[in-house]
Amino acid sequence: MKAMICAALFAATVFGASSFAADPPPAAPVDPVAACAAEGGVIEHVPPSGIEVCVVTYKDGGKACTDGDECEGDCLTTEQTPVPGADGLVHGMCTEKGGLSGCFAQITKGVPGPFVCME
Repeated sequence: MKAMICAALFAATVFGASSFAADPPPAAPVDPVAACAAEGGVIEHVPPSGIEVCVVTYKDGGKACTDGDECEGDCLTTEQTPVPGADGLVHGMCTEKGGLSGCFAQITKGVPGPFVCME
């Protein structure tokens, strides 16, 4: 019996039979412009470097906020020393587009984070 199994394995090896699946075909190259458009964005050049990025415009951009959870993007203030409102929270605005640049502080639960500048 062992001889028959060995012969079958030998034959399968010699004649190319295999229990392994064939390798999948290579993935088609991704078109970055089409992939960006599928997400609702457009390719823009970010100054000063000119790097191309996919920028998505948010529907709630410009809406008042006190936390990023209230926005499609982030909740930011451009005030270097923001003053809390009557409710004790710092208020900002929802970002209009993805891809942060400029000077701002991100607001989380009414508290501003560090003021940073990004190109």
